[in-house]
Amino acid sequence: MSAEYKTVADENLPNLDAEVNRLLAEGFELYGSPYSAGNETQCTYCQALVRQVDEPLPDVNVSTNTERMLKRLKTSVVDVGSVPSE
Repeated sequence: MSAEYKTVADENLPNLDAEVNRLLAEGFELYGSPYSAGNETQCTYCQALVRQVDEPLPDVNVSTNTERMLKRLKTSVVDVGSVPSE
């Protein structure tokens, strides 16, 4: 069994919420707290999720995309805290 890890990112919180809810319905679970990256003029909100899958996942190199996004946001990361559980 393998773990499939996914990070959802959006500049609009309602869009992020919708995508996170869709992935939760597909069997993903929240992985950590939501966080944001950005500067005074632009901010991207993110949430990591994970789910267990039966088949092994292919290796993917995403470092180029991650580096590009961080350069665009000028790399300022702020933890927005955890969501209280009910």
